Amino acid sequence: MARKTFIGNLYKRVKDPNLIGALSGHKEGSKAFNRYREIDDEIKKEVVDLLS
Repeated sequence: MARKTFIGNLYKRVKDPNLIGALSGHKEGSKAFNRYREIDDEIKKEVVDLLS
C-alpha cells in the first residue's frame, strides 16, 4: 500500500513514468508499474488547463 501511495502521489507531481518507475524500482514498460498509476480527475483537469 505504501508503494502505491508513493507512486500515486509522485505521479501527480512529476508526470514522467520513466523517472517514477526508476525511483520505485520498476523497469521501463513494466506492467506491474501500470497498475499503480491512476489518472484521476485532477490530472485530467491539469491537462485540459495546459491546452487553454
